[in-house]
Amino acid sequence: MRLVEQFPFYAGLCGPVHARRLRDEAAVPAPDEVVIDDTWAVVLDGNEPQLETARQDLSMFLEVAMNIRLAPEASGPALRLRLDGTVGPGLETHRIEVASDHVEVIGASPAGVLHGVFFVQDLMRRRRAPFLPKGTITRAAFFERRIHRSCMSPFLVEELTGQAGAPMDIEGFGQPIDYTGWQHTDAGPDAFYHDNILARLAHHGTNGIWLRGALCWYAKAPSFPEFGQQADEIAAQLNRLCDRAARWGIRVYIYFNEPLGFPAKHEFWQHHPDCRGSYCAGFDRYCMCTSVAPVKDFLHDGMAWLFSHVPALGGVILITASEFPTHCYCHIPTVGGVDKEKLVEQGVLCARCAEREPQEIIGEIVTLIRDGIRSVSATADVIAWNWSWSAYEEDPQTGILERLPADVIVMGDFERGIMSSACGFEYVSDEYSLKIIGPSDRFRKMVEFLQPRGRKVYAKLQIGTTHELASVPYLPVMQRIAAKYSALKPAGVEGMMTCWNFGNMPSLATELAGMMSWAPQPESEDAVLELAVRHFGAAAAPRVVEGWRLLSEAMEDFPGSIPVLYNYPGNRGPAFPFVLERIGRSFPASWLLERDIDADDPSGWAVPFGPEHALKCLRSVCEKWQRGVEVLGSAVSLAEGDDREELAREAGVAQMCLIQFRSAANVTDFLLTRDRWYEAADPGEKQTLRQRMLEIIEDERRNCEAALPLVDADPRLGFHGEAYGYMYNRELIEKKLARLEQTKRQLEAAE
Repeated sequence: MRLVEQFPFYAGLCGPVHARRLRDEAAVPAPDEVVIDDTWAVVLDGNEPQLETARQDLSMFLEVAMNIRLAPEASGPALRLRLDGTVGPGLETHRIEVASDHVEVIGASPAGVLHGVFFVQDLMRRRRAPFLPKGTITRAAFFERRIHRSCMSPFLVEELTGQAGAPMDIEGFGQPIDYTGWQHTDAGPDAFYHDNILARLAHHGTNGIWLRGALCWYAKAPSFPEFGQQADEIAAQLNRLCDRAARWGIRVYIYFNEPLGFPAKHEFWQHHPDCRGSYCAGFDRYCMCTSVAPVKDFLHDGMAWLFSHVPALGGVILITASEFPTHCYCHIPTVGGVDKEKLVEQGVLCARCAEREPQEIIGEIVTLIRDGIRSVSATADVIAWNWSWSAYEEDPQTGILERLPADVIVMGDFERGIMSSACGFEYVSDEYSLKIIGPSDRFRKMVEFLQPRGRKVYAKLQIGTTHELASVPYLPVMQRIAAKYSALKPAGVEGMMTCWNFGNMPSLATELAGMMSWAPQPESEDAVLELAVRHFGAAAAPRVVEGWRLLSEAMEDFPGSIPVLYNYPGNRGPAFPFVLERIGRSFPASWLLERDIDADDPSGWAVPFGPEHALKCLRSVCEKWQRGVEVLGSAVSLAEGDDREELAREAGVAQMCLIQFRSAANVTDFLLTRDRWYEAADPGEKQTLRQRMLEIIEDERRNCEAALPLVDADPRLGFHGEAYGYMYNRELIEKKLARLEQTKRQLEAAE
């Protein structure tokens, strides 16, 4: 099976970026506008590959979108692409000079020219005509690094060669899951990062991509000669990807969670028993003890090997707490104190590391990795992500920050740890969120510590989707995205990573993020309106913006605690079954394709709200979201031609979100009513409760049926990047409908 056979949306992702006619033939140029026509030619001053990429992209845009085939040679007016290092600070800075007989796109570097060309295209998209305003415009990157990821790149197997198993495997998740990463005949980096996927990311402002790595696969090191059996092949693939990405001004980063441990019975421990550290029972794995020299040497020498063999790598992104088993404290929270002696006796904590503190160990790991990289590269970025450092120390974890080398960039979760509320219930939002704007106090305190010391700060964001609803291509809450980007620079942010292993589909959301990433930064409302004009036309745009505003406001009532985000039924929505029998089973993970998803105990995921209040919140979200869907639907008739078709599809995304929120509410409502029905002794009360269950089933039937034409029209719907599959599709929804009918008959037959 090829990727496009399982994921039909892939054809659009790897298809031409410029595939739609945009020109409004009725448009008339203003007196201060220059008209580009077929007498113009593109002229390059330089032979850098990025300049040629910019020329080809501009020519294709003009031909396809504006119906202009440029002259093959410059005998008349010219679009000149050239370099000038004095144009301004920052490699991506560019200046656009428009005169009657020439347009110059001048970049501080080839990347600056490339982004200048993208901006010229955006000016024409806004006008729906090949008109450019006379004068000079200078733009600079507001954020030096904007790191994203392909939605096709798998996470639970090695992305470049398809290696599976320890130390990166799916066995540690407890329940059997279906995972199709690297099972397609065209799997591999050329498909995951097709040139047109790279182009789409670049057009949306991305200048970095990240892949997940396991150092024992990616590198060779003397301390563990059995490692790196495929390192040469991986390095070759990485070099090729770096070269292709560089043509679009994109650098390649590797996310590491090192040193990764191995399963308890893995042969590695037989050969290196002294390296065995703490035991993680939830994964049945031992950590790699960083208190012993071979592990320290591996971190240093492995990174040196990797960056010497792939010198174009942009850098590394490091998680050093939580996630897969790594160092000996990775799953041992110590904030507030811990009985280390008892943990050692239980075999949970390594005796060597019990004499140390986690802050020391994390600082040492980052330093070893940094020093290994610096031994061969002076320019690669080392980005230390503060994910879950709060397990070891109160905010802002100065004990870790003080131990990091001065050139290490610290990346903080922008929203994590902030107080929020849902329908009057206050809770801590401790995950990525599009409901929360940020920054959190945790992030703010980190910046206050680092900035006076001259340290760079990046932000970890999730721009497309979050666990709030991750099986849609994006959450259409544009005003929240724009507001978040407006808050970044004042909060001290100099760069960012904009997705995890989901929420990375190129979409209106990522395009808006790109628009907000340049100085001068547009006002939030102006950017949202321009986005709507670009895609749906000037007549429909104000109505679309109003619909997005209502959707953004509806998110206020979402109950975004970690238990809700990780286990509530929203991601499966119209495919999540109603269970009439009492089976006492907790809900499945919301981000993995577990094979058995029958569940009937919402108490676990509804923490801290309780199922009744969580239901109240979901119903409130649905009520308010419905208003936004109605406004978006009314805007469709205001658009014309291809604009109308595109708006209908994007309005369908908002409608699908409503269906999923409603399904989550209906599942919860049904189970709460079911339990009361089982416990009711009075016949009259029992009959009332049974009737209520039948009403919920009927509402859910209509809800699921409304989803069918949407998934048929838009194959992006239902896809979850981390699960690498569909949480819902026509087959799964029809299966749910059949079960609803069966449950209905059972209830009707019950006394």
